[in-house]
Amino acid sequence: MDDQQLKKRLNASRYRLGLANLFFTGEENCLGNISIFILKALNGNDAHFGLMGAFGPLVLLLQWLAVPVLNFFRSNRRAMTFALGVGVGGGILLALSGLGTDAPERFHPWLRALFIGCSLVMGLATGMQGIIETSWIGDLVPKPMRGWFYSVKSVVSIAGMVALSMLFGFLVDYRGSLSATSFWLYAVVALSHLLAIALIRQIPDVQPQPARVFAWGTTGNDARVNFRSPAFWGLCAFNAFWTTGRTVFGVFYSIFLLQEFNFGLLGLNSLNMVTWLLSAGTLMLAGRIADRKGNRRPLMFVSTTVGCAMLVMLLTPWIGLKAVFVLTILNGLAGPTHTLLITNYMLEILPPEGRATYIAVSRMVVGTFAMLGALVAGAIGRVLEVHGWSLCLGAVTYTRYHLIFVVGALVAASSSCWLLLVGNRTVQPLYEQK
Repeated sequence: MDDQQLKKRLNASRYRLGLANLFFTGEENCLGNISIFILKALNGNDAHFGLMGAFGPLVLLLQWLAVPVLNFFRSNRRAMTFALGVGVGGGILLALSGLGTDAPERFHPWLRALFIGCSLVMGLATGMQGIIETSWIGDLVPKPMRGWFYSVKSVVSIAGMVALSMLFGFLVDYRGSLSATSFWLYAVVALSHLLAIALIRQIPDVQPQPARVFAWGTTGNDARVNFRSPAFWGLCAFNAFWTTGRTVFGVFYSIFLLQEFNFGLLGLNSLNMVTWLLSAGTLMLAGRIADRKGNRRPLMFVSTTVGCAMLVMLLTPWIGLKAVFVLTILNGLAGPTHTLLITNYMLEILPPEGRATYIAVSRMVVGTFAMLGALVAGAIGRVLEVHGWSLCLGAVTYTRYHLIFVVGALVAASSSCWLLLVGNRTVQPLYEQK
């Protein structure tokens, strides 16, 4: 089958997978900030916000669960169906836990724990779905077409998220009851996972290519994952620095906008909408460049640019919301565009044999560092909050949030140094000769 015939065969699949991606991640992205309102209604403090911020990295740490799922089903489609089924259960649990915001205050500690636990379940389902989706694309789409495939898939998801974010933000800000609104919104999340299951049944299935982790039990020419590869650990280090910096920055970003500028969910989602719309434009360009030139150099440029742009938050005491708008525009290079580049870069340097294992272990390393970063940021934020810390420079005052923003920005911007060290290396599997 030549390239044109293959593109024709895969063309519908990139739209279907984009719509399915909207159904199993779009609502959660659009509803991410509602957790702040729910925790505030349940008397949450900076420590609880830091814990919720650590869930993203913790999910990375536990994404290895996708590997035994793939090995058990020996099918990307069936493995994804299972992970989406877990998401249905997580959405139902979140819908039920959201009903507790109107309960008497003496029940709030228990309800906080329930909501936080349900959020973790949903995050685990999303984490497994992400690895399976990446493995599926790597097995289904040849390297020269991955930018073409992934960019359109992402644009379809973004278009849906723009509409959902405005709708969900309006419903939360002008709700009659937070508990009733959150119940119905999370019920929609559960339903959308069922729709995603129906969509992925129309995408060609491919059997994943496993590789053994350890040498024992191998037969002649069995592939084994190569954890001694410098390229693999360079990839892990890059991801760890980038994700940790962004996580530390993001722990208090939404809370800062809520407290300093009285943002509601509609306002927060409006900023996300601008970022997604800008990403829709940069995605197509990034996909074409990556297919022709490779992913490493564009990834370095985007990571450094966005990391440095995060420092613009230091200007908020001087120019207010203008600094936030500048960051929102530059963030268009992050989000889906950065995800496209890092996903295709992983598919570019990792071998097909054991690809899901490499990705899972990489994200375990990333999750460990990012989770520690979020927890430390939450703990430091709480200590500074208790002591009422601030820094006065002339006519302006910097808060504890500005200090945490600086740390996150510097860590994220320095991530590109690891890609310089990796160079053009790729990861080669090991083979056991018997």
